[in-house]
Amino acid sequence: MAQAIERLLATPMINPRLPCMSVPFGGAISGAESGMSGISVGDFGQGPVGGIEYSKHQVRQHDGGFKLADDPFEIFGEWFAQAAESEPSDPNAMTLATADESGRPAARTVLLKAWDRDGFVFYGNLGSRKGRHLGGNAQAALLFYWKSQYRQIRIEGAVTPVSETQADAYFASRPRGSQLGAWASDQSQELASRELFEAKVSEAEARFQGPQIPRPEFWSGWRVTPDYFEFWQGQNFRLHDRLTFTKAATGWVPGRLYP
Repeated sequence: MAQAIERLLATPMINPRLPCMSVPFGGAISGAESGMSGISVGDFGQGPVGGIEYSKHQVRQHDGGFKLADDPFEIFGEWFAQAAESEPSDPNAMTLATADESGRPAARTVLLKAWDRDGFVFYGNLGSRKGRHLGGNAQAALLFYWKSQYRQIRIEGAVTPVSETQADAYFASRPRGSQLGAWASDQSQELASRELFEAKVSEAEARFQGPQIPRPEFWSGWRVTPDYFEFWQGQNFRLHDRLTFTKAATGWVPGRLYP
């Protein structure tokens, strides 16, 4: 299991069962184009129009919910391993929420690439919007949602850069195309056309013809060191279980929240 999770964190995942759609700049996909024509909000749940209820088959049955424990990292490890077995793609996907110095928030999905008791690690361009936010306001929230398990985990904490050694090692493990993309992309900056980006990828490919591609100085990683966890287990009739852990001087303090 540990080896499977290690491979998962190191490998980009694409679900071959999902169709690829090309959308014109400024355009939108209609229901017919997406293959979802005739589907309404009510089709996704049981209950009155305007208020989706959870259908029974969505709920993961278990023996009475959580039992208070002492170690949120053990729970995370167990849930993450189970999600790796049941999610159709990218069980290491997580929503990353940041805010700028004025407090304006932004969220995006990134991939968890490593975790241990020191924190949860992801990578990207230091000049991206998330990079700029974290440079001025080094706090973040993470959210994992695993539909197949009817579970989610919220994590909050301070953010610090990973070491250059760790960033170099991870960058070296990436596929060559991803390494070239990192050099070519001014992430989160305005892009005049797709053709311009593809030209920059070609320029990077011509520049780095040897087997080794160095990590760009503007590309690295961050670690979220948690001071708060919330584990959410869905239940019938929205009577969900919510178990929290708050960091204190003496260790982790468990608690529960109303759903």
